[in-house]
Amino acid sequence: MRITRRHFVFLIALTLPMVGCASTTPASTSTSVPTPLVEAASPTPAPAPTVARVSVLADAIRVIDSTGTIVDTVDYFTAPVEVLRVLTDAFGFAPDSVIPEECACDGRFRLEHNWDGFLLGERNTSGDSNTPGEPPYAPVTTVWVTAPSVRGVIVDTVDHARVGDDVLALPADDPAFAEHYSVPYQPDRTYFHMGTIALPDDQARFGASGSNLSYSVVVTSTAGEGVVSRIIAPVSNGFGL
Repeated sequence: MRITRRHFVFLIALTLPMVGCASTTPASTSTSVPTPLVEAASPTPAPAPTVARVSVLADAIRVIDSTGTIVDTVDYFTAPVEVLRVLTDAFGFAPDSVIPEECACDGRFRLEHNWDGFLLGERNTSGDSNTPGEPPYAPVTTVWVTAPSVRGVIVDTVDHARVGDDVLALPADDPAFAEHYSVPYQPDRTYFHMGTIALPDDQARFGASGSNLSYSVVVTSTAGEGVVSRIIAPVSNGFGL
């Protein structure tokens, strides 16, 4: 087909409006959105160990937690007010404290503090619970245990022996060393000495009985029962207490 000058001009005229109609929208640009910071959840702390056991030994009372760690120790020469604090923390409640009319042991306690079968007796004749004893012969506290546990806290002694255990299984220092007592109007009892610790001789203070001195834990058994009925500490071999 033959394109004349007039046709060419006409085609240009048609093309120009089309160019003018081209989109004037600017090209889109991608914008990065920052990722929000997410804080890592803090780990849940492990529960703190709780008191699992109170062990009564010839030289001291030990508080042991659920991991087997000894968390507190008080001996029988520690001022009673401090022993009260340690045991109250261990058992989680305050004891019943009384002035006894009479004591079920040799001598008298000035005060008795009882945590459901764990009895701490104050022996301090000065009447002051803040006064410590004089080691190694003058303790100011004695423990009597008549329960295997106190509100979930185990109470034991040498080799984990507890009230209610079979006496034939006791790890006595000397199985032949047992004392038998008969008291009028009371059942006969046998006393087994365990965990004995030696003390220095002091004949100047105790005379002829001042040698081979020791403290022990004593567990008692009522005749015919065959089980531990009480745990007592410290018990001397014939002096002081």
